[in-house]
Amino acid sequence: MRDYPFTLRQLEVFALLSETLSFRDCAERLGISQASVSRQLSELEARMGLALFVRGPGRRPNLTIRGQAFLEDLDALDKAGRKLASYRLSRRERASAQTFRMRIGVGLFDPYVKPKLGAFLAAHPGIACEVQRTHPAEELAAPQRREASDFTVFHLRSDWPMPSHCRPLGQVRSGIYGVPEMAQDAALPLAAEACADLPLILPPQGSREEALQLASLAERGLVPHRVVGRTEYPDVLVAMVERGVGAACLLEPLLTRSARAKLVRLFPLSDWTLVLYRNPALCGEQADALEAFVRSAILKDNAYPSTHEGS
Repeated sequence: MRDYPFTLRQLEVFALLSETLSFRDCAERLGISQASVSRQLSELEARMGLALFVRGPGRRPNLTIRGQAFLEDLDALDKAGRKLASYRLSRRERASAQTFRMRIGVGLFDPYVKPKLGAFLAAHPGIACEVQRTHPAEELAAPQRREASDFTVFHLRSDWPMPSHCRPLGQVRSGIYGVPEMAQDAALPLAAEACADLPLILPPQGSREEALQLASLAERGLVPHRVVGRTEYPDVLVAMVERGVGAACLLEPLLTRSARAKLVRLFPLSDWTLVLYRNPALCGEQADALEAFVRSAILKDNAYPSTHEGS
C-alpha cells in the first residue's frame, strides 16, 4: 500500500466540516476543540497542496471547486471502505470459526485445489485451512502425521493396502513419460530393456521418493542405466520432460494440458488411487462442506483424468 498524504482522522474532519459548514458544530460532534478541527484541516490542505475551503473571520467555511471534487472522491473511498469492512466476521461467526489442518499430495493442491480455494473460503467465512503438501512416501513412512490432520488427500498405489479411515475417490494411470522421439519409432509401449536405456530424471538421491520409485521400476524389471537429472518438484519435472531433457515416472494428473499434448506414455506402470482421509473424530457442517469442496475441486475438474469416482 502506498503512503497517502492524509490520515483517516483528517478525512473524517473534512467530511463532517463539509456537512456542517461550521467549525463549532463539527468540533462538538467529534468531541474535540475548534482549534483541533482547524489544525486537522490545515494539515490536510498543506499535505495536499491545495485549499479545500474558503474561510475567513466571521464567515462560514465553504468548499472550493477542488474541495467539492475531493468530497465526491471521498464518498467513493467511503463506499469502498464499507465494502472492505463487510468482510469482518460477526461475533457469532468468529466464535464458530474453525481451522482445519489439511495434508494434500504434491501435484494436487496447486493445479486443482488452490485456484478454487479462495472462492470457497470467501463463501464460508467460518472455515480456515492450514495446508501442508506431502508425497506418497511420507504417507507410508509416517502415518501418524496423517492421523494428526483433519483431512489428507493423496495418491496411493492401487495395489497397496488402503490405510484405516481412508476412502478411495478415483483411479489414475502412471507410467514413464517422454517426448515421442525417445521411442525412436518403436511401437509403444516400449520393452523393459529399451526403457532401461532411456535418459531418466529421478527424485533427489537418497530420498524416500527415489527409493520408492526405484523399487517400483525394479518390480517391472527396470534398472535405470542413465540418470540425467534430479528434482523434487513435480512442475519442474514435467517441464524438464517436455523439453526433452529425459523421461520420468509420472502420474497422469501431474501432467499439464500442454504436456499431455506433447508427451507419450513410453511404458505403463501401476495405477494409483486418489485417497481421502478424514479424521474419524471430525463432524459438523463445516467439515462436511470442506470435504465436499476438496472432492469436487479435484474430481470435477476436467483436467483431472480419473477413470472413476469413488464413494
